Amino acid sequence: MNQRVAHINLDTNNTLVIPSPKRLCLRIPLPDYVNSPIKYELNHNGETYQGFLDKNGEVDIELKQSSGEADFKIWPFGEAAEAVEWKLSLGLLPNIDSLQGVQARLNNLGMNAGLVDGIMGRQTRAALKRFQRKHGLQASGELEPKTRKVLLKAHGS
Repeated sequence: MNQRVAHINLDTNNTLVIPSPKRLCLRIPLPDYVNSPIKYELNHNGETYQGFLDKNGEVDIELKQSSGEADFKIWPFGEAAEAVEWKLSLGLLPNIDSLQGVQARLNNLGMNAGLVDGIMGRQTRAALKRFQRKHGLQASGELEPKTRKVLLKAHGS
């Protein structure tokens, strides 16, 4: 199965769109000083999934249902400390041929394209430029076929 990992920026709100109907893979960027196992909890459609992030800050969860709202929590400083929590909106990715599909993939890769609304606004253009620079493309902020191809490859779907 082709898997990919969605990156979550620790200081922004996130809408996560997953390509596989029932598999959720997340990577939480962990500071160097965190070296003990970090507990996670995901509440999704009445189901609770618990475990520990692996040494790379990754979690791989097989979901019973593929869409809906979810609460994801981690305890980076131990269970006695306050949890860090994200509200996730899970669903299937729009097609890469649509601007919504491009925006969702840019967001999943941490490029912060803003709302997945199909509007080529300032935030989407800036995200495209960041992506293009990161992948050695001309940073035009335009959605050329080559950018779309590289985005599809970088995202994994």
